[in-house]
Amino acid sequence: MRQRRFLPSLSQLIAFEAVMRHGSVTAAADELHLTQSTVSRLVASLERQLGKPCSPATASA
Repeated sequence: MRQRRFLPSLSQLIAFEAVMRHGSVTAAADELHLTQSTVSRLVASLERQLGKPCSPATASA
């Protein structure tokens, strides 16, 4: 059986990049004009799809 390929959404990638660059969900949310919970949800969904933590903040949580 063929394994299904997964492509992250652009929103997930933008949120992840901003969190990593700023080192903070709050700063990333401010930059992206989104709420903190939206940015956290986007990064969490990316991590769920990848099957592992992507950022130090979520790895230690």
